[in-house]
Amino acid sequence: MPFVGEWDRAHKLAMQYLEPNEVTSMYISHAKALEEQGKLREAEKLYVYVSEPDVAISMYKKHRQYDQVRKMKLCYFT
Repeated sequence: MPFVGEWDRAHKLAMQYLEPNEVTSMYISHAKALEEQGKLREAEKLYVYVSEPDVAISMYKKHRQYDQVRKMKLCYFT
């Protein structure tokens, strides 16, 4: 990603020049790489940017971080 830690800016730029499905694919791929590095909060941000909070919840379940699961459900599904 061109703007490390500047996801708002990167997302706006990507949406200007790429198709929405390309942006989603790119962000999910990068989020999975962050997850493998143990950077779950950063991965969560990317999943949320592309409207995939369910994938972030599944990620937290896989890593047994149930407090984060609860927080995400409260935030996105209430």
